[in-house]
Amino acid sequence: MEDFFKAGKVYRHVAGGAPTGLGIFVVVYVGRAPGGFSSPAEPGEVAFGWRRGRRSDGAEGPMGAYTSADFSGWVELDDSDLLDALRAETG
Repeated sequence: MEDFFKAGKVYRHVAGGAPTGLGIFVVVYVGRAPGGFSSPAEPGEVAFGWRRGRRSDGAEGPMGAYTSADFSGWVELDDSDLLDALRAETG
């Protein structure tokens, strides 16, 4: 069981066994937030990357840069899971 995100991995947020609206999170860096970025709510490691999914306008595509200090609910996707997730995101 993973304790936190790993750089180079892809994750999907799940609640109640179903994907949430957070989309797919591609993690590119994990570490302490640099000075000026960190906040008291994030004293430990932070995952940095980008999300892709269904945006608020209903279109599927990039959702922009994303950070998370909370691993709760995120599950790593393997290659076949990623293919299924991308197909589901594009309808």
